[in-house]
Amino acid sequence: MEKMFSSRITRGHSTGWRASGDSNQIKGNMTTEHLATPAEQFRQVIQFEPSDYVPTCEVWFAHGEELIGRKFPAKEKLDADFESACRQYAEIYAESMLKLEHSVFSLYQTPFDGHPQLAHFVSLFKDLVKGKSLVQGITGGTFSLNQDMAPGKDVTAFAVALYDDPKGLHSEAKRRCDQAKERIKRMGDGGVDVIGFSNDYAFNSGPFISPAHFREFIMPYLQEQIQFARGLGMLTYIHTDGNVMEILADIARTGPHALQSIDPTGGLDLAVVKAILAPHKIAVIGNVSCDILERGSPDAIASETRRALKAGKPGGGFVLSSANCIYPEVPLSHYQVMLDVWRRERYYGDQSV
Repeated sequence: MEKMFSSRITRGHSTGWRASGDSNQIKGNMTTEHLATPAEQFRQVIQFEPSDYVPTCEVWFAHGEELIGRKFPAKEKLDADFESACRQYAEIYAESMLKLEHSVFSLYQTPFDGHPQLAHFVSLFKDLVKGKSLVQGITGGTFSLNQDMAPGKDVTAFAVALYDDPKGLHSEAKRRCDQAKERIKRMGDGGVDVIGFSNDYAFNSGPFISPAHFREFIMPYLQEQIQFARGLGMLTYIHTDGNVMEILADIARTGPHALQSIDPTGGLDLAVVKAILAPHKIAVIGNVSCDILERGSPDAIASETRRALKAGKPGGGFVLSSANCIYPEVPLSHYQVMLDVWRRERYYGDQSV
């Protein structure tokens, strides 16, 4: 295998980063200031370019206020005094991302997702992080488990339509696709760098519809959206929970830069998934168990993080994250254990991969 991840600095080559140990402890007299920024590391990794270390990010980080010790302004203030409130939000989000060393900030669950002043917020945020964090937006845009089989949905009608009304389903799939593309365009115009396609396609036991139906009713529309975003110069990834092994090759054919989650609860093996996706130059983002992050001991969380790093680092094309997101029920102290291990063991150094 080609040695892809030799140690390097932003515009040149270093003389050897340590693969583990203290994050500032390196050979020679270099410091971490010589490294590419987290944002640059993310761009490099998911495009299979050489990188100094494994970057990290989350689809959603729910503990910004707790981490920084500041409260977000009431959302009503965005209407009463937008400029002041927008800056306060941007400051808290930016400080959170810098403290966590996240390579990507997510608009998910923020008041600026879909806001008419999105571009202004993104500009403020980017000024504050000084190029160290990208901005991602989330969209759906296809049939999925979370959109079409959630409580309150007519699951029976959807299942029947798969066989009895394919024309109607294609019409709905096209409507969702066009709507998603409009949303992607608005986000791109607003300065968003990364688009996450959040569509759960599987239970822990397997896909929520047959692989044949996935190829007919989801795959072409997902591919159209991804290629549209890529055509705008945006980085792309697909998020899906569950056991997607039966449709993994089909997901790869849609052409994202990366696949996020690699759900261990669904029985996915990170090394196996990487081996399938690597020939397509599709990176993986994951796959620390959220169950362990939420309820595990510090030792269990550290061990789980090391497992993911050990499986993900060889060959490059790997971003460390939880297997879903850091939702409110995951204690901040638990997530900090994960980050502590990552900071010690993220570097590639002279390791041959």
